[in-house]
Amino acid sequence: MPLGTNTLNFDDEVQRLREKREELLDRVAALDPDNPEAARLEQRGQNIDDYLAGLRWARDEAYEDPDVSVWDADADAVTLCGLTGGEYAGVEDDVRSAALEREQASASGTSRVYMVAHGTVDAPYHDEDYSDAELLAATQQLPYQFLKWAEMHINRMTTVGGQEGNQSFSAAVAERRREMSTDEPN
Repeated sequence: MPLGTNTLNFDDEVQRLREKREELLDRVAALDPDNPEAARLEQRGQNIDDYLAGLRWARDEAYEDPDVSVWDADADAVTLCGLTGGEYAGVEDDVRSAALEREQASASGTSRVYMVAHGTVDAPYHDEDYSDAELLAATQQLPYQFLKWAEMHINRMTTVGGQEGNQSFSAAVAERRREMSTDEPN
């Protein structure tokens, strides 16, 4: 049983991300280029560019894309879900097993595919009758930018408690450094 589901309309997401991108442009442009915050915000903007590319593909091109046969219906939305602790652990185990099968030290690159495969409830590339292997094979065909966008939403729904209103640790460290640099010596 997933933590929760969310149906995400492609047009609504494109609009939301365009607005977020504009806000980031203003924030970054106002910062000194040497400010570490500028680099962090620029990376967020580049992620948004990837998400937008993936969404535009899903909305405008996916159904007719000859390279992605698993997207077998025209769609204007997908339904994604958060993973429970057990589901997330299963994804971690699957990723670890995939690395061992390939005799690799890590399979971190495949974790996105596993997250999206297991975090999709309803989408043209998803069939509830698929075996795990078929589901993974179908999800692997999707463009990186779409997978990146879907994974971001799945991660948000998987994360519980304490996220709203709390700073990330790295943001708290940056703030503490600013405070320390403005403190007068004793």
